[in-house]
Amino acid sequence: MRETKKRLALFMIIAMALALTVPNKMTVNAAETTTGSNWMAGVDGEKTLSNITIPGTHDSCTQHVPLGFIFQCQNEDISTQLEDGCRYLDIRAAISEKDNEPALVMVHNFAKCKKGPWPWSKKLYLNEVVDDVYAFLEQNPTETVIFNVKAENGDDDISTLQQLLYEKIDENGDKWYTANEIPTLNQVRGKIVLATRFEDKIGVGESRRGLNFAWEGQGGKDIVEEPAAVSAINDNANLWVQDRYKYSTEDKINAVVEVLENCQANENTFSVNFTSTSGTKYAGRPKKYAGEINRYLKEYDWQQDANYGIVVVDFMDADLAGCIYSTN
Repeated sequence: MRETKKRLALFMIIAMALALTVPNKMTVNAAETTTGSNWMAGVDGEKTLSNITIPGTHDSCTQHVPLGFIFQCQNEDISTQLEDGCRYLDIRAAISEKDNEPALVMVHNFAKCKKGPWPWSKKLYLNEVVDDVYAFLEQNPTETVIFNVKAENGDDDISTLQQLLYEKIDENGDKWYTANEIPTLNQVRGKIVLATRFEDKIGVGESRRGLNFAWEGQGGKDIVEEPAAVSAINDNANLWVQDRYKYSTEDKINAVVEVLENCQANENTFSVNFTSTSGTKYAGRPKKYAGEINRYLKEYDWQQDANYGIVVVDFMDADLAGCIYSTN
């Protein structure tokens, strides 16, 4: 009888130990399966996108571009950026031609982005970039991608640019969210979220224009007390942007940290915090400056469950993207 009680006690101890350790093991395993490709799967779908910390890339299509020491801002192509965890793409478009038809080519300033590193490499067009995003979302339906389009050439006719953009969108309209209203994550899982930095010249209206991400340029070198500026997305939502792209690396880091530590992002407000700079000289060296800034960001004390908004980076990599999205 005494032996039976001993065995029963031992059994209960083992059972209690298992009850305590198995959930922990399951939690660890779940965390280990979260990667740059699927990190949004673990984010509460009822949160608005503005209430989520999102890594993004500046001049996202510039892996291969002429005069790269001035105009290159990324080492990786779009697909790799998405695999790394980036969910905000900075798309700079200009009107060009492809096969004797009007088309939107990817550019940085006047430099046209290319598919490869060689002088004879073909130009990179909007259609190809969008197709890469489609492919990623097809494989990762828990995710979404904010696709922010800017008309880079001031001489382009915005009506024509809009028409070309919507021709591509309308080929697969169900894969896009185009309203000028901040959505919840659940509303846009598996979809591209359109944002635009130009006026609605063809009158598509609030349900089609995308998120109104048109902000005034911040190219001055003067140091301002409040580096971020606010504009309206719509009557009920705001946009805070820090894009001081002519600051020195030291001043830029100070501006970035100021916005990180006093981030205005919430369920009705986006914060877009650019860490990129071309420096104070006439011809910028983005890669040089990004090296110093990115090292700082990787060592920054990122806080769990803080909302840092959208953090937009030059020469993003998987490690830095992970530092950012892991705060969710």
